[in-house]
Parts: sequence; C-alpha cells; structure tokens
Amino acid sequence: MDAKPLELMQLQGVLEGLEVMKTETSAGQRLGFNAYRFSFGERSMVLYSLRGIGSTAPFLAAGDRVEVIAHWHGNMPREEGLVYALRNLEDGRVYLAHGIFRIRFSDRAMTTFTARWLRDMVQVLGMLALMTTLLLGVISLFVGADWSPLLICAGVCAIGIAMVAVSYAIGRALWRLGWTTQRQRLAQRVYAAFGLGSPLASRLPARVYEV
Repeated sequence: MDAKPLELMQLQGVLEGLEVMKTETSAGQRLGFNAYRFSFGERSMVLYSLRGIGSTAPFLAAGDRVEVIAHWHGNMPREEGLVYALRNLEDGRVYLAHGIFRIRFSDRAMTTFTARWLRDMVQVLGMLALMTTLLLGVISLFVGADWSPLLICAGVCAIGIAMVAVSYAIGRALWRLGWTTQRQRLAQRVYAAFGLGSPLASRLPARVYEV
C-alpha cells in the first residue's frame, strides 16, 4: 500500500532573515549544496541547491517577494520546512529542488530521474568516453602499442551510455502508463501547482531551473 501523500503548502511571502550556507554531504558523497534559509513570519524554511560547475545558483535577496511549495515533516513549533519549488515574484524565475533528494530526505523526496538528468548524464559520460578514447589513441600512436585497449574502452563507454539511456526509457514508459512511484507523483504535484507541465518534459519552460 502506498504511503499517505505528503501535505504540501503553497505560500507567498517576503524573504526574511535570508542566510546562505554551504552544507557538507555524507561520507563518500561528492555533491555539495548551498542551503538558503529564510522565514515568512514564524515559518522557517530551507531551499537546497547543488553547488559546483554547471549548477544554477538561485538569485535571491532579503525582501524579495516569493511563492513556495514546501512541506513540514513534524509538528515542532520551530521546525524548518523543506522547499520543493520556489518562484521569485520579483523576476519570475522558478527553482525546482531536485538535487538534494539524491542524498537526503528519502522519505519525502521527489524524483531526480528527469529527462534533463538523463541529458546531463549522457553528456558527462560521452565527454569522459571521448577524453579516454583520445588519450588511449595518443598513447597507442606514440608508443606503437596495438589498438585493442582503445576498442575495449570505447565499447565499455558505449555500453555504459546505452544502459543509462535504456533504464531511463523503461522508467519513462512506465511513468506514462501510470505506473508511478511516490517520488514521481510528488514531482507531478509540485509541477502542477506551479503550472510547469510534466516532469517528463525534455526541456523546462523559460526561466525555470533545476537546482
């Protein structure tokens, strides 16, 4: 039986007490995050965004008018709400917090398995495959070695890219057939609340960013 759907709150307010902090990941993880902590009156919230090359940093300032979709896990008076999406009403930009769910909050996560994730992953794997193949090719050319390692490397890289693409295609097909996971349904609710279309879309609307 599926767990009870999370209670999401859609709120508007002015950013108060905005603080940006670097967060450490657990041992063995190489993902870094920035935590944007702020409040609407008595409600405290946090928005997590990936930190590093290729990541989008939310453009926020104290006093900005924003709209958020957030969840409060317990009933503690000063509990910090987890922000799934934030729209800055000052400039219209929307930030979707997919990244943090790769390593934290598994019990209340929305999916990170999007078409944009697949595109980025294939680009990274393709670049690594190209660099490794070129390196082995140069080595083979100058030392006179045979080309077998080069062919093996190219084959392994091609298989890796194919496995990522096939696993995503199967998950996408099941999603379209309505066989969704709790994480996927949560993503659908968040996207629908902000009128962003489907999480399956290969491209996000203009001024919408995964963080």
